[in-house]
Amino acid sequence: MNMFGVGYKSSGKFKKKYKCHSMALLEKDNMDDSGKVVLPQSALNDMAILNITYPMMFKIWNPSKPQQFTHCGVIEFTTAEGIIGLPYWMMKQLGVEETGFVEIENVTLPKGKYFRIQPHQKAFLDNANPKIVLEKRLRDYSCLTQGDVIRIEHNKKKYSFNIVEVKPETGNGKAISIVETDVSFEFDKPLDSLEEELTKPQSTTPVTTTQALSPMESGNKTAPKDIPSNNTSNTTTASSPPVFHGTGYTLKGTSKPTSPSSSLVTSPTTLSKAPQQSTSTSSSSSTTKKPVYDSDPDSEDEDEKKNKKFSAFQGKGYSLKG
Repeated sequence: MNMFGVGYKSSGKFKKKYKCHSMALLEKDNMDDSGKVVLPQSALNDMAILNITYPMMFKIWNPSKPQQFTHCGVIEFTTAEGIIGLPYWMMKQLGVEETGFVEIENVTLPKGKYFRIQPHQKAFLDNANPKIVLEKRLRDYSCLTQGDVIRIEHNKKKYSFNIVEVKPETGNGKAISIVETDVSFEFDKPLDSLEEELTKPQSTTPVTTTQALSPMESGNKTAPKDIPSNNTSNTTTASSPPVFHGTGYTLKGTSKPTSPSSSLVTSPTTLSKAPQQSTSTSSSSSTTKKPVYDSDPDSEDEDEKKNKKFSAFQGKGYSLKG
C-alpha cells in the first residue's frame, strides 16, 4: 500500500480541527491561488491508517458558522502540528481570520460533467484563449463547489470567478471532482460588465419640439394662425390699427379729412403737434381769441382734444389788457 492508499477503500473518517494560517503567513505565496490546503505530517499518518484513497478531498467549514463551507484538496503535509494553511480566497469564503479555527473531514465527491463559471473581470476574456488559460489554472484545484468565489493568477494578474453551477455525472450534488475528469464548462457574462449596465444612466426618449415652418417649407398655402411670427422688425404692417383716425379741424371750424397716409405712424411713441396760434391781436377788438401758451393751464393735450367732438369758440373774448 502506498501513502495514498490507492486501490483500498477507506475504513473510517478523518476529521480534525485546526488553527488557520494563510499561505502568505506560511510563506507559501505560490500556493495561494489554488484550491488545496497544507496539512501537518500527522494528518498524512492518520489517513494512511484509515486507508483514505486518492485523490484526497475534504469538506472544510467554520465551526462558528457551519453554513459557510467549501471543499478542497491537499498539496503538502509540511505545517506545524495543529496548523492548516489555507488560500486567501478560501479563508474569505469560510469567514475565518488568521489563527481562527476550521474543521475538516475527508469526503468522496462525484466526477464532474459540467460547470458554469463567471469571471469578475471582463479583462480575463481579453486573453488570447481564455478557455485554455482557465483549464490550465484549474489543475491547481481538485474540486469545485457551487457558490464559491475562487481565484487564479495569469501573467502576474489576479482574477476572481464565481462558480455559478455544477453538474456531477450522477446525482444532483453541489460539489464535483475535476481530477482526471473530462468536464465541460462555459463562461457567464463578466460581473463588472453587469455592474456597468446597472450603474449606467438609462437613456430617456428625447422630447421632439415642433418648429414652425414657412408656407414654402410646410407645403401649406397659409402659415398656421396660432404660431407667432418671429419677425422683430419695427415696420408697421397694413394690419396694424392706425393711431389717429377720424376728421381733422382747423381753427376756423372747417373740417379737413385726414388722408389714410397721415393716419399711420411708424412709432406709437412719436406724436405730431398742431401748430400754435399767433399771440398778436388787436387791442380794440372785443372778439380777440384767447392765446395759447405752453404754460397755459387751460391748454389740453392734443390727443385729448382730437378725441373730443369739436365745437367752435364760445363765450367772451379778452384782450391782453384784461
